[in-house]
Amino acid sequence: MLFSCNPQEDLLIRKLSLKITMALAVSALFICSLAILAFLSISYMEGEYKQSIARQQYTLVSALAENVDDKLRIAQNALAAAAANIPPDKLRESDKAQRFLDAQYSLLALFDNALFIFSPKGSIIAESPYIEGRRGRDISFRDYYKETVKSGKPVISSPYFSTHNPGQPCVILTVPIFGTDGKLTAIFAGSFNLLGQNFLEDLSHTRIGQTGYVYLFDNHRTIIIHPDKTRIMHRDVPVGINRLFDRSIAGFEGSGETRNSKGIETFSSFRHLRTTNWILAASFPIAEAYAPLKTNRIYFVTVMVAGAAVTLILVWFLMQRLTAPLSVITRHVEAVPKKPGVHNLIDLDRKDELGTLIKAFNRMAISLDQHQNALQESESNFRALADNANDGLHIITGSNRLAYVNRRAAEIIGYTVEEMLFATTENIVHPDHLPVMKERTIRKEAGEPVPEQFETMLAHKDGSCIPVEVTTARTLWQGKQAELAIVRDITDRKKAAVEIQQLAYYDTLTGLPNRSLLHDRINQSIVQAVRCNRKVGILFLDLDRFKGINDTLGHLAGDGLLAAVAERLMGCIRETDTVARIGGDEFVIIIPALEHTEDLSKVAEKILAVISKPLDLKGKEIFITASMGIAVYPDDGNDVYGLLKNADFAMYQAKDQGKNAFQYYSQELNAQALEHLMLESDLRRALERNEFVIYYQPQMDLNIGRVVGMEALLRWQHPDLGLLPPSRFISLAEETGLILPIGEWALETACAKARKLLDMGLTQLRVAVNFSGSQFRQKRFVEMVEAVLQKTGLTPLQLELELTESMIMSNAEENTNVLRKLKEMGVSLAIDDFGTGYSSLSYLKHFPIDRVKIDQMFIRDVPDSADDSAIVSAIIAMAHNLNLKVTAEGVENMNQLEFLCSRNCNEIQGYVLSAPLSEVELTRFLWGA
Repeated sequence: MLFSCNPQEDLLIRKLSLKITMALAVSALFICSLAILAFLSISYMEGEYKQSIARQQYTLVSALAENVDDKLRIAQNALAAAAANIPPDKLRESDKAQRFLDAQYSLLALFDNALFIFSPKGSIIAESPYIEGRRGRDISFRDYYKETVKSGKPVISSPYFSTHNPGQPCVILTVPIFGTDGKLTAIFAGSFNLLGQNFLEDLSHTRIGQTGYVYLFDNHRTIIIHPDKTRIMHRDVPVGINRLFDRSIAGFEGSGETRNSKGIETFSSFRHLRTTNWILAASFPIAEAYAPLKTNRIYFVTVMVAGAAVTLILVWFLMQRLTAPLSVITRHVEAVPKKPGVHNLIDLDRKDELGTLIKAFNRMAISLDQHQNALQESESNFRALADNANDGLHIITGSNRLAYVNRRAAEIIGYTVEEMLFATTENIVHPDHLPVMKERTIRKEAGEPVPEQFETMLAHKDGSCIPVEVTTARTLWQGKQAELAIVRDITDRKKAAVEIQQLAYYDTLTGLPNRSLLHDRINQSIVQAVRCNRKVGILFLDLDRFKGINDTLGHLAGDGLLAAVAERLMGCIRETDTVARIGGDEFVIIIPALEHTEDLSKVAEKILAVISKPLDLKGKEIFITASMGIAVYPDDGNDVYGLLKNADFAMYQAKDQGKNAFQYYSQELNAQALEHLMLESDLRRALERNEFVIYYQPQMDLNIGRVVGMEALLRWQHPDLGLLPPSRFISLAEETGLILPIGEWALETACAKARKLLDMGLTQLRVAVNFSGSQFRQKRFVEMVEAVLQKTGLTPLQLELELTESMIMSNAEENTNVLRKLKEMGVSLAIDDFGTGYSSLSYLKHFPIDRVKIDQMFIRDVPDSADDSAIVSAIIAMAHNLNLKVTAEGVENMNQLEFLCSRNCNEIQGYVLSAPLSEVELTRFLWGA
């Protein structure tokens, strides 16, 4: 209860004798003093003890860390010294390198797992102990190899599972070996077994107290050394479980209390190793560490209780002797309320101070009796008026005590009238508003003018806040200056105002700020940023493919999804940040007081990760992603509209890049967008203006040495930008849907050209035309091809359609039917850019394909690249086994041509034969050929 006591408790206090009261008061004073002294003493000793524990444990961890650092340096120096003494000829022959390793007895004793010599390309030259069949094994995928090659310096690896001793966790130290020309000639390495008997494993035997221990981990959260061997090589301390563990990853060194991954409260210390990214930690359970403190507390409490008991007994006897004369007066005073009028007089004759007190009391009783009747009538009228008032009435006397309250005043805050009469204004005013009330009282006592009407908050008995309007006036109470306060409950008025504000400034579905409040918050953030010389981040977020959810699951489900996304967004931000919904599936996040623009990337990544988590919607698991654009004040705009516009633009750029991503606004993006918009506008009129042209690249049969085909290549002769390749406009054509008429025009033009060449006597020449996925997926694709052949008069045997692997695999069953219809017409089918997609034998087997075209990325480095040469040879052999012909693209030199001839490649295409040619140039080339 808020107040110091209730009527029953007050009655109990009045029944206590002065003797008991004084005894209790003196005893309480002594006990409180003793308790405070004990508390301060215990607190001081506990603080000193904890600091001592912290210093000792951190000193131990620091010493162990320096020891590990020293031993790692020694191991590195030993490796480096041995590497410097390896003769160059032993690096070129595995047997000599093996004999050298086997002779390194001191290193083999130090590195208990193995010693290695690796080639610059990442293969094992030699290892000791020797294991049959491991020479030449590729280790170039290992991070320690990559880092050594990249840095050219010694490297201490992160822990990994050894293939030398399968399943065993280990770390490896590497030292690069350079030749006289400064090039890397080999890598010398030594490996420790984390479960073996070495100086790292010795750490796991270090104990702190009975149950404390030491462990080692890296900044990727991987456990390296631990008394529990099953935890080694595991990342079993999730983020947020052990706060000091998380802080140590971020660079913290020191000691503190925390809760470990098993939920045990521990006293932990952390120290970073100087030679690598490892962290040495000590964990000491608090229950054991602070056990002496518990014993100390019990001792102090026992002493305090014993002292209090002795003091209470002594004070009791002392007060009994001092207050004996007062007992007689007390009995008379207690009887006063039971006797009216002059019967209240005390008949007791004494000559001391008590006698003077009795005489004064008798005079007061007579005077009160004379005024009682007049007061009763006045009080009766006042109470009738006050108890039926609709507002609460308070009469406040000195020290802000409530001398009177009416029934309505008690009802407003849930107490009875009797309970409130024991209170002060500090008891009924809500704690948050006490400072304002105290300031008003100080100003009033100083004679300063204060408002007679004001609003404040009262504390209800159930803990809630009651808004009230208070009107004050000066009055007299029992002959003294007092203050009359008329209190009106304005809860309904405030609620109505809040509802109006909610409707005006907040979204009704999600409860987030709407566009109006968002603008105000951005303006406030800009003002604050100018004052503090900071920046403001604006994140414009739009859900990907939200319309599909509305269309399939309904708008109620869509509303539920938006509410869930709003809740997730609120969980990702700070209290000072703002999340607003500005319409549909668009949200805006304000990050004020931003110091580093790069910090927005972490916020954006966190938001995208949280949103992409699965969501249960009507019993169905839904996955949703979002695209986000970022604009920064003042870099990307100086006002609300500019920042929102640029963030919105950056968001659409993120969508264009594949969705589920974020993109910063930049002037370069804006320029690209303007160019994109210009190209889109020009592209819509390019067909009308006859700006598209077809170039042809000849294809030669290697068996007969004659040109047997040509690939039609689309170009755009832009009036301002010149001749543009397909990479500049094909994706734009697919976005706008213009790819369909452009593709049909290209097919018709290429077929018409082939027909002209046929009429000129070139009867064995075919034309190959590429198609995009959107063209191939149109419902009347087969009919369109057939109509073009009829219109141009070209026979189907002279037409070859080039399709990509991903295009026909996207809907394999339906696409198989389309390919078979084309095949029945007599059209040839080729797989373009083979090797860059699925590269699956299954579709080559089941689809009616005539030819595969090897992508030029594999041709570029043959025969110099052994890997590319092997791939190209395999593709040719595989295709021939499936009765398919092979065309190699991008053949540019004679070495490539000779290699392809030696592998029985059927046809080639590339600059070694001819660059892409215009119609006139093609005709000239063919007759010249």
